[in-house]
Amino acid sequence: MVLWLASIYAVFGKDDPRLDLEFARDAAGYVLLQVRPALFPVVRNPTLSLANHKEILGDPPSPWMVAALVEAGKDLSFPAQADPAIAAWGECYAVEVGERAWLNLSFWYRWMDHFGLPRTIVTEGVGGQADGPDDARLLPRRFLASVRVCCGFSGVV
Repeated sequence: MVLWLASIYAVFGKDDPRLDLEFARDAAGYVLLQVRPALFPVVRNPTLSLANHKEILGDPPSPWMVAALVEAGKDLSFPAQADPAIAAWGECYAVEVGERAWLNLSFWYRWMDHFGLPRTIVTEGVGGQADGPDDARLLPRRFLASVRVCCGFSGVV
């Protein structure tokens, strides 16, 4: 699918990469139904969870702790030291809602997708829910590429 989307963007995304795509999939592959410029800024919808934070912060957490988690995690600079690609994602560690710091699982899911690892690694470690049919899958090509980069191998895998 990534190559197919890249081919769509190569044709339609030259002037503005923000596109509104409608497509379907059948037995033969992907079918492009409609392409138009996005008329709104594209924003990721975060998947939020209290699972780990409620367990480790207690009920209710102090306002200072909530503010510290939200402010310190705005740029994700700590994990970006381990993986520089994270710095360009525009994600955050936690979001304040109702005087609580909600863990932004969408960041963690995106990181797992980046490495080709199952999203269930996140939910098994910190809590939350990832029970979609693709959440437990390993993406072999992406995983092998990430291992090569992380371990400093060069050449073709």
